[in-house]
Amino acid sequence: MTTNTRLAATSSATASTWRPRLLTVLGAAAGAAVLFLAGKAGGVDLAVDQRDGRGPVDLALGSFIGSAAGAALLGWALLALLEKFAPAAARKIWTAVASVVLLASVALPFGVEATSGTKILLALAHLAVGLVVLLGLRRDAHPARG
Repeated sequence: MTTNTRLAATSSATASTWRPRLLTVLGAAAGAAVLFLAGKAGGVDLAVDQRDGRGPVDLALGSFIGSAAGAALLGWALLALLEKFAPAAARKIWTAVASVVLLASVALPFGVEATSGTKILLALAHLAVGLVVLLGLRRDAHPARG
């Protein structure tokens, strides 16, 4: 295989993965927004006290969207690094790491001072965003070769 052929193959692989991965990021952000709006419509008081002496903080739609998109982008970055430096095991390693992060993140809302409704909504948001990221990025990960 010539250098030009390898570059073309790499370029087409990159072009074929960034679009679905970007859709995963957008889907995670949209899912978080839907849950935020549903919670607000359902009367959930989206305020948390992180027990840092500052008192309760109202959560905003932007924080939901930004956190979801940020988490998805971090997942994408880790997957891209694994595909570059450990291509044969990238999908398996990434799936294991993403699963552990998802399970840990679902527990996070129960460590803050908030109403039960807020904690449940936050846990559902973590679960929904995590599943979108896990399933969306894993689907487009390069399978192990050999």
